[in-house]
Amino acid sequence: MNLLFVLYDEWSQQRSHVDGVARELCGRGHDCVVAVPRGIAGLTASPTLTALPLSRKYWRARLFGDSRGPILFTIGTGEVNRRFHDQLVSVSSFKIIIH
Repeated sequence: MNLLFVLYDEWSQQRSHVDGVARELCGRGHDCVVAVPRGIAGLTASPTLTALPLSRKYWRARLFGDSRGPILFTIGTGEVNRRFHDQLVSVSSFKIIIH
């Protein structure tokens, strides 16, 4: 599965919400991307976990190895995430899980 985790704040503030889960899912063969609006310092990507700034320019390119969009999209609440959702929905279809 292609999993896209979108954080609403910097990595240091949101790490506990996604780090262990994403790395475990990567270890089970899933393709994971973590999108962070700012402050990605301290986020060390593994060979399977990709971390990107929440910037529009990154979402035009294909994010996942199989060139498909996310089939699961995790998103926190807030204006940052709403705007990102609106941008992504125009280029990809996905299911949404709100945490």
